[in-house]
Amino acid sequence: MRIGLMDERIALQSAVTSVQGDGTPSRVWTTVAWVWAARRDMTGQERYQVQQELDTRVAVFTIRYRPNVTPEWRIVDSNDVAFDIVSVAEIGRARFLEITAEVHADGR
Repeated sequence: MRIGLMDERIALQSAVTSVQGDGTPSRVWTTVAWVWAARRDMTGQERYQVQQELDTRVAVFTIRYRPNVTPEWRIVDSNDVAFDIVSVAEIGRARFLEITAEVHADGR
């Protein structure tokens, strides 16, 4: 991966759960880091091959290696679209992370 291909600024966010005054839990997303990423949107055929729902947009984000990114986090792209992280794979002995993430067309 060439660093110059990482041309999209994304936010890595983790969820913090707190309890409101009436006792109901509330989940708030906190930005852990802003990073540069290379993004590749998966085509319909690729989504079919990995058995993803067709109303789900799937993208693969490649970033510089970070040791703490987990599927419990999410990515917010440069258009303020929030993607749920599905998987995180280390590329090249802690050089990069390849993060597969999805967002549902209906906002789920």
